[in-house]
Amino acid sequence: MMPSHDGSAADQSIATIRVAHELHARILRVARKWIGVWLACYALACSSSETINVPLWVVPDAPFLQIGAVEAAPEYEFTDVGGLVVLEDGQIAVADAGAAEVRLFDPSGRFLRRIGRKGTGPGEFRRLRTVYATGGDSLVAYDEAGYRLSEFTTDGTLIKTENLDSVAQDSVFRLDTWLRGRFWIVGARETERRRVFNAILDRFVLPDREFRFAVADRDEHVWVREPLDSARAPQRWTVLGPVTVPVAVVTVPSGLEVLQIYGDTVVGRWRDPGTDVNFVRFYRARATTDSAQAPLWTARVEMHPSADPADTAGLRGVIQLLVDAQERYYGANGTYAGAVGELEWDKPRDIGVRIVAARSIGWFGAFIPAHGNFVCGVGVGYVGPPGWPEGRLVCSPPPAAESKR
Repeated sequence: MMPSHDGSAADQSIATIRVAHELHARILRVARKWIGVWLACYALACSSSETINVPLWVVPDAPFLQIGAVEAAPEYEFTDVGGLVVLEDGQIAVADAGAAEVRLFDPSGRFLRRIGRKGTGPGEFRRLRTVYATGGDSLVAYDEAGYRLSEFTTDGTLIKTENLDSVAQDSVFRLDTWLRGRFWIVGARETERRRVFNAILDRFVLPDREFRFAVADRDEHVWVREPLDSARAPQRWTVLGPVTVPVAVVTVPSGLEVLQIYGDTVVGRWRDPGTDVNFVRFYRARATTDSAQAPLWTARVEMHPSADPADTAGLRGVIQLLVDAQERYYGANGTYAGAVGELEWDKPRDIGVRIVAARSIGWFGAFIPAHGNFVCGVGVGYVGPPGWPEGRLVCSPPPAAESKR
């Protein structure tokens, strides 16, 4: 079975991602519309009971492009999609950790070539984790076992190999996943880009014992996901713009692990529940004529967030309880739970717990104490955030500590 998508390759190809400027202009128009409401609310010291209605966007159930198949040619079968990236020319690079190789596809989803293979030599991977764009016609693959980055041209030629510690701009969060206050953010490796997204999120105060998972897009907007009670429930995201105005509320199909956002194009990994085979799916968010209520926390604006030190006392006992519950779930289902609501365990009252992502080979979760402006995360098994040490508890630094790192 070949990759499927609706519409012609010319009309629906991933090259359309490069015209995200149109969405950017639309976002700014919406932001101007709602900024007056926000400023008036802030001037009146709005409480958490205030509500704001914003445009509703919908990500349809059917993707416009899908790469992957069950019982097809080997190049279209993915066992563990660790990461992906769309290059400047529209080509799609997918890191299949299970096969220890990067696969390159054209904008319509047609397979082009494999890059790298399992091994310990130059251009080989012991434990491939993900892939990044570097600009132009090259890409970088991250080998988690060796903490090394290998840069290739799109024809598969190895350019260079570097140790992660020698090129990372952050000594703690060394790749594109970092913690900030009580937000868990994916999407920026560079310090300067992170500061843009941090400035957006620092103004919001989340409810006690809660955190939010967020994806930073390419246009300086942050998509923030509301907590999931079940991995099978539809997802609800809020889009925040550079002026800290809720741009829209977006509904996203259940089961999709969002990996990248390009303008109005949402890209993620979807797992077939019957076979555990992975698919790469591309969706396009569609604006509707309806509005939706923005989450209450978006009305809780704090211009100067607190800088509470991370007190992790008590967290390790909760982590062990969650690990035990996940192992019981795995024994009964053959995979790990994607939401704490699916587990049978004594959930702590004074510490918030959320599953950020889960697969059959592992999971990673977030732990949020009742008091303090921080969140801690840990990966169990081979699915931890890229650049994080496996099994180690990592906590977000207070905002005031940014200049010291």
